[in-house]
Amino acid sequence: MIPLMKNTFISELETKKELASFIMSSSHLSMGEQCLLFEKEFSEFQGVKHAVLFNSGGSANLAIIQTLKNLGQLKDGDKVAFSGLTWATNTMPIIQLGLVPVPIDCNSLTLNVMSNDLQHCLENDDIKVFFATNVLGFSGDLDNIKKVCKEKKLYY
Repeated sequence: MIPLMKNTFISELETKKELASFIMSSSHLSMGEQCLLFEKEFSEFQGVKHAVLFNSGGSANLAIIQTLKNLGQLKDGDKVAFSGLTWATNTMPIIQLGLVPVPIDCNSLTLNVMSNDLQHCLENDDIKVFFATNVLGFSGDLDNIKKVCKEKKLYY
């Protein structure tokens, strides 16, 4: 029988002990000093002014789209493209915030959208945003996708 998962951590026992110690000694389970330190270091690593830690990718996606709407960059009915092989947390914020979801077919070798797939979609739809999902650690030709998005002035 093949187990569905193995140990969560590389050094399971030691890591669990460290986590338990952190939880017992911390005055915050979230949004505390460690969070602020991570945001600061991550923003420096990315070369940006600010970074915000979210509890999940779904919450981050919702915040990104809501922010674009608040800034007037998106309006109800705008089309948002996404990888056809994805999770509900990538598509639900699109629907939830009054936008039109546009799935893009994925390449069977990469399990992801490739730049030519995105180009084809853009021939038929006026897309404002593209969400790429890197499934199982695979990715499409992200450098080319980034070029397409910049040329077409898409958020990605």
